[in-house]
Amino acid sequence: MDQIILLPTGSGKSICYMLPAVLKRSITVVVLPLLALLRDQVKRLKSRGIPLGVVRGGVTEKEYGEIREGIERKEMRILFTIPEALSLKKNVSFF
Repeated sequence: MDQIILLPTGSGKSICYMLPAVLKRSITVVVLPLLALLRDQVKRLKSRGIPLGVVRGGVTEKEYGEIREGIERKEMRILFTIPEALSLKKNVSFF
């Protein structure tokens, strides 16, 4: 089931994507508006061993390749990005 969830800060949005991402066998794409929030979420999930990728400015070709491989092998659970990255031509294949 596809979902778009829009809630204010501090209302529990994280559980809305963390739980399905861990339980499902498909990837969850999360668009976060702030880099600081993105870094915090990525750090928290990586510390728990959740396979994830980050698509934003400054991602190297090697990192893009690793993200693609993780998606193709169905190992990646969450793909984080920022709104600006959604419009970049090289990122369209991820979304």
